[in-house]
Amino acid sequence: MRQRSVLASALLLSNGSNLKYGWGTVRPGDGSLAAGDLAGVVKFVATEREVTQRESEVMLLLAEGKTRRAICEELSVSPDTVKTHVRSIYRKLAVHSQQELVDYLAREREELAADGSEHALEERGQAGKCRLPQA
Repeated sequence: MRQRSVLASALLLSNGSNLKYGWGTVRPGDGSLAAGDLAGVVKFVATEREVTQRESEVMLLLAEGKTRRAICEELSVSPDTVKTHVRSIYRKLAVHSQQELVDYLAREREELAADGSEHALEERGQAGKCRLPQA
């Protein structure tokens, strides 16, 4: 009987997102972030949180699930430089791990998508104190 009540509770609390993404667990590179809009969300967050261009490049690679070593190789910088950028990103976004960064970006994306506009990134950037940089 107890198993049925636990199962019933789990089904009651579940939704499509929970079933698809494992109850809020998002692995770097997957989850609710579509590949096409990840760079836009990173660019928006970088603008809002005063993240430098190089830090935003590192943030995008982290969000894609890259390791620090892979980031070193891709950006042709030393491990200490990547470590400094990662610490700065985490401080500016008030996160403490790569998973928290991915979760933060997923929440930002959901908030932007909830605006209901197909140009939510641009509109929200214009409404805030900073504008999105043009590509």
